[in-house]
This record gives sequence, C-alpha cells and structure tokens, in this order.
Amino acid sequence: ISKATVSVLYWAGSNKDHCIMDPTVRAVLSFLLLYVVWTQFGLLAMISLGYAGQAAGLLCFFPLLYSLYTSQWFGYNVARNIMHPRQARPHSTTTVHTSVPGVNVLPVPVLADNYAYIVWWEDTKRGVVIDPADPRVVHEAAKELGVELTHVIATHKHWDHSGGNIELQELYSGRLEVVGSKEDSPVGVTLIVGEGDFLEVDGLQFKFYSVPGHTKGHLLTTCNDAMCFSGDSLFCCGTGAFFECDSPSELLKTYDRYHTLPDTMLLWPGHEYSEMLASQAHRCNPADHDIKHRYAHFRERRLAKDATVPSTIGIEKKVNMFLKMRRAALSEVATVTEVQNMMFLGERYTRGTM
Repeated sequence: ISKATVSVLYWAGSNKDHCIMDPTVRAVLSFLLLYVVWTQFGLLAMISLGYAGQAAGLLCFFPLLYSLYTSQWFGYNVARNIMHPRQARPHSTTTVHTSVPGVNVLPVPVLADNYAYIVWWEDTKRGVVIDPADPRVVHEAAKELGVELTHVIATHKHWDHSGGNIELQELYSGRLEVVGSKEDSPVGVTLIVGEGDFLEVDGLQFKFYSVPGHTKGHLLTTCNDAMCFSGDSLFCCGTGAFFECDSPSELLKTYDRYHTLPDTMLLWPGHEYSEMLASQAHRCNPADHDIKHRYAHFRERRLAKDATVPSTIGIEKKVNMFLKMRRAALSEVATVTEVQNMMFLGERYTRGTM
C-alpha cells in the first residue's frame, strides 16, 4: 500500500477541520479506505477462493475487519470520520421534551442519522449527554440551553456513538466524567459502570443495565424510572445488528430486560431508523394494523423532516420485530442467525403468548 494513500486516509480521518466534506470527496476517501482493506485482506480471499468466492472471503474476514474498525489506532484515527462524517445541517427537527416532571430532554441530531441526548434537571440546569458523536454540535446546543454538563454516558463503543467523547472532554477542559461499561471500554471512559449501577445528578437518577448483542458491553440507561436510552440495542420497530453476539442466550437477556420495563416508559433510541424499520416490519406483517399505523405515522413525520422519537416500551411490544417474537421460540433456537431470520418471518414467530 502506498504511503500516499495511507497519508490521505489519516489526514481525512484525524483532522477535525475536514470532517464536513463534499459527498464526492467522501466517496473517493471511502473508496481509498476499501482499497486499503481489500488489498490487505481481500486479495487472500481471491487467491484462496477465486472470484466467485469473494463474498464468502469477505465474510470470513469480517471479524478482522470489525476489529480494525473498533481499534483506536485505525478505527478512531482513520475510519471514524470517513465512515461517520459530521454534517453541515441536522437530519431532523427536534424540540425539548418535558413530559416527565423536572426532567428535560433534547434530542440532538448528529452525523447522518444519529441522536445524542442532552438530559438535565430543570431546577439546577445541570445534566448529562448521551452519545455525543459530534461534540461541537452538542457543545453549542448545551450553551444555547444554558445547561451545565457533568457527565457523558456512552451506550457502547462504536464511533458513531462514542467518537466525540475525547473532544467533548477537551471542550470542557477535562471536567466531564465519561461513563461506560468495562466490556466495551468506550474511548475516553473515566467511570466504569455495569448491571444495576446508579448515577445521580441532582434530581436525575440513572440506572444501568447490560443489554448484549450489538456489542458485548452495550448499556441500557434508564432515567427516573420514566425513560430509557437504548443506543443501538433497540430502535423504533427494530434492533441493531448483532455484531458481538455468540449465542441466543445473550439476546434472551436483552429481550427479557426490555420486557420487564413498564409500558409507559419512554424509549429514546440512538438512530433515526424508524421509517426504514417500520417499512420492513410492514412487509413482513402486512395484516398487522399496529405496524401499518406506525409506518404511516413515521412516513408523515419524515416527509416533514421531523424526528420520530421518542417511542414507548408499550408501543414497541406491539410493533417491534424483536420484542414481538415469542419468548418460547427465541429460547429454542441454536444460533444468532436463526434469531435474525425469525425476526423477518412475521406472524409465525410473533403471534401467541411469550
């Protein structure tokens, strides 16, 4: 690999002043990134499997490619800003939510389709931010709100969620605590939490739960027993890819955790994927009126570029392709692939009692 190619990739990925790029530039840099990965690993697949086996070869090398993506030396310094570029304009229109007494939440649109969340106690104007992937946008939003941030909560280690932790710490002169799990160890973490741990910021009471599947150390964070921040472990109408799941028992743990939450609890997910996932759910369950209604609602919201969050746990139990699965069916499967297939088989696995 030429030194020039590596230099360009490093410049694009590490220089914060070049994060907002023209789409053509991003496309070229993405091609260069693929070139680096392919020439290092894909050539082996071509030699050993032939051209017809290239797809299988890439699948075989996925663990290695994934480890590169999650590494700090390559993932953070190079791939992060190429794969998750910061945007000049927000992808959605959001407003401050005040439905829980004393607790204010502002969803902050960041990157192409992520949400960071600023959560603060009304009386003191102090609070936390969850997954500040674009720290400068989050910093400006907090300033406009007059909110003093004390903590960053990282739901998991992927760069489109934790990639802004260090820079936000720098913007606050190191005064922020970065909260994360031991298993994921998100970049910049200063406070390790796990299953059942608490964090209090004035009137805000956060509790953390382990919800493995998307990553080993993915955290679900509840606030004042009235709302939860799910990252990529649960979306509106769907769930994140099971990148780090070795067995269905891990997914069963996550499934059970969400089913124990009260139906009235607000759900704040990590991405604006609602319309896309509702469309998939509707195709799998065309006769399901709850899903059909939800899909129509999301389409209307997205036509106006309005955010579709939050949902509620009660709604998700009716329309979410993961939570709608029967527990008995989920507990009987042998592989994670079977779980993924079941989620898109529709009524056969989503009807009946848990």
